[in-house]
Amino acid sequence: MAGGWASLGLLDELVAAVEDDFEWTLPTAVQDECIPLILGGGDVLASSETGSGKTAAFAIPILQLCHENKSAEIKHAAASSASSRNQAKASDKGNGGGDIGGNDRIVIKYEMSLSDRDKLISIDPSGCLVQCRDIKQWSGCRCTAGVTRHG
Repeated sequence: MAGGWASLGLLDELVAAVEDDFEWTLPTAVQDECIPLILGGGDVLASSETGSGKTAAFAIPILQLCHENKSAEIKHAAASSASSRNQAKASDKGNGGGDIGGNDRIVIKYEMSLSDRDKLISIDPSGCLVQCRDIKQWSGCRCTAGVTRHG
């Protein structure tokens, strides 16, 4: 808590949102401990009193990771699109040129891991449908892709 929100490695926009919009002066102890770990790609399990800021401790870094991943996808798509247009122009010289139209997309296929799961989780062979066999007990599984930190 000594350095405040800015010391946690958050984007300036998120720091401004929590300080200005939410009027949260300093992060709570659970936020101070969890946010850098989550941003670093760590698995975090936290137990704390009601009202201690656990939801924000998980939601704020997830917002940042989603923003970073989406920004990286957009940059990659723009670079791929520009590269494709340049290749098309080079191969179609004298033929009026080709129009790629920016239709390049990054498609990420998400599948639930058939091997890394709790015994109460049932996953269909496609890896896309998941069912918990016991509604009264928490169970989980991993996905082949998800929120990750780049760089």
